[in-house]
This record gives sequence, C-alpha cells and structure tokens, in this order.
Amino acid sequence: MTQQQLSTRKLSPTSGTSDTFAPQDASLFQLPSSSSELHTLSDKQRLQHVFLQKPWEIHFTSPLFHFDSRHLRQYVRELIIHLRTLSVAAFHQECGYQVQVHPFSNDTLFLFEVCEERAVPQHLPASLDKKGSRMVEDTIVHGSFMLYFPSKTSLNYVQVTNLEELRRSMDSQHSKSSASSANNINKQKKRKEPQHVILLSGEESLLIRCCGWLQQQFQCVVGQQIVQLDYSHLRLLSNLLIFSCIQTVTPQQGPSKIGPFLLKYQSLNGTSNTKSYTMTIPFANAARLYQEGSSKLVDESPNITDVLTMIENLYFQQLPLDTSEFKLHELQMDAGSVSSHGMLRIHLYEMIEPILNSLLAMLEIYPVSSASQQALRL
Repeated sequence: MTQQQLSTRKLSPTSGTSDTFAPQDASLFQLPSSSSELHTLSDKQRLQHVFLQKPWEIHFTSPLFHFDSRHLRQYVRELIIHLRTLSVAAFHQECGYQVQVHPFSNDTLFLFEVCEERAVPQHLPASLDKKGSRMVEDTIVHGSFMLYFPSKTSLNYVQVTNLEELRRSMDSQHSKSSASSANNINKQKKRKEPQHVILLSGEESLLIRCCGWLQQQFQCVVGQQIVQLDYSHLRLLSNLLIFSCIQTVTPQQGPSKIGPFLLKYQSLNGTSNTKSYTMTIPFANAARLYQEGSSKLVDESPNITDVLTMIENLYFQQLPLDTSEFKLHELQMDAGSVSSHGMLRIHLYEMIEPILNSLLAMLEIYPVSSASQQALRL
C-alpha cells in the first residue's frame, strides 16, 4: 500500500455532514452523499450503528458558547484545519483526516467521528508481513465525541422527578454521606456555571486535540480526567436509571421480558476475604418495590423513590457478610451500564436521552467539584 493509497483511504461513509482532507492535494473536499449506505436508514438505526454498544468515557465540560447546528459543515472544516495544523507541528507531516458529524434527536445530540491517517514509512516493502501490516494499522486512528444539548422537555426532568426529596431520603438512610452531600450542595451554590457532559471514545491523543479545538472554538473547558463517581453519585444515578427503565416499559413488554439489574459492590476493607459481590435483582422485583414506594406518595405525578435502599434492605439481611463495608461501584442492566470509574455503555436507543438526562440531573444534586477537574493543556 503506497502513501498516496493510504492517505485517500476512507471510513465507510455514514449519513451526516462529512469532510475529508487528503495530504497529497492539500485541499478539503466533501464526500458525495449518494455513496452513503446509511442514508436510507432511520434516525434510530443510524444512532444504533455509530453510538450504541460502544464504551464511552464520561467527562464534564463547561457550557459551549455559540454552538449552532446550522453551522455544522463549517465546524467540520475548521476541525480538520485545526487537526492538520497540529499534525504538521507534531509529526512534521500532513495527515489525512475524515470528520463526520451526525445530528440526532431533533438536534439535541451531535456525534463527531474523526479518522486520522498518517503516512506509511516509504521504506516498507510492497508485500507486508504481519509486523508491517500492524504498522499500517497503527497509522490509522479513530476518535469520537458526543455533545448533548438537552431540550426544554428534558430540562423539566429534574423538576418532575423530585430529586431534592430523593436526596434527603438517601442522606437520611446513609448518614455517613450526609456531610459530603451538604458540602457538595454548598459548592453547587457557589458555582457560576452549570456542568455539562461530553462523552469520549477512541485514541487518546486524537481526542485531546479534538477537545482542544472545542475549547478554542466554543470558549469552554473540557475536563481532562475521566469522571470518578463517588458513592453518592452512583447511588443517585442508579436510582435515576432504575426509575427511567421502569417508566419506559410498555404494557406489551411486561416486567417479565426485561432483564435483571446487576448491582456490583466492592469491599472497603482491605483485609476482608470477600473483595466483591454482585446482586442480581429481577426487574419485576425492582418494579414492585417502586410501586410500593410510590403508592405512599400523595402526588400522582411520576416520582423517584430510593429503590436502591429498598432493595438493599430486602436482600442484605440475608447475606452472611458485613454489608456496611461494601460500596456500590457498578450498575448493569439491559439499557446499559455505568461504573464508578466513569465508563458508560448504552444498549437501547430509547434509553439514550433518559440516561443522559439522569447524568445531568445527578449534577443538580451531587455536583462534582470543578477543582478536581484539570483543563486540557495543549
């Protein structure tokens, strides 16, 4: 494979705005939309193709200023120019780039896919062995980042789900976290700007350069570190996700057709013989506990109850363990999974916005201190 052949190699084109930079002609040109196989697919099918099942790192960012969905083509071209300039400085060569942006859900989700193709060393033989083939593969790197701008309907999610009542209920059940949550609330009141979520997946150095462009273009600060969700964060998020999953079940599906929740715990006691354990909770049981908790409320609107505490009170007493030494560190379910290490997977299209809204709602109650998040330094 020659350098020219490699530099013009493209990703399988998908629908959305797309531009490519080829180093040999030092020009920008647009992919012909007629060649896209996914143009005939629905919005749901396209999002499943490019977003679902992929592991995403959760990062926080300050608000993006001046982002306008009408200027997506301009953003794509400016991102390519930005990456090209940095590649010349870093690698002393012009790399090939393809950038595609997919708008979804009435322009509330924007998924950027970036492919960087570096030139193959000219001394490689024509017939490459396995080692040479691996070298060629290493010259092609991929990265994706997703921006989420919640609609007005999504913003009402925080009000509908009575998060303040849920927080007080959780803190009363777990007195050790009360002081921590109180400090977080005080920090939230002092914060001048709300936190937003950006999801990243792919090659780290490429994503750092993309985030650098976001910072320059939209006057924001992207958190360099993956979000570490502490005990309060993950418990609240688990309650939100269980609630969202219960609310999205249709009568045709029925609780029996939904997979169980997997609650994974880790021991805080380093000398304990049991380091971790996983509880498997049938969905029907969680739904029943939710209904029992909701029936005690006078308000008929959907309300979140502390289902997680109800589950633990029901099952923990049957375990031959000192459960006070264990803390939740991961939740898995049919809709997706989230861990304390800031890794997120979403498996169902219908749960994309509920899960993202849950992340934003979590920040309203237990915001992550911005002091622990370092800005990218490029």
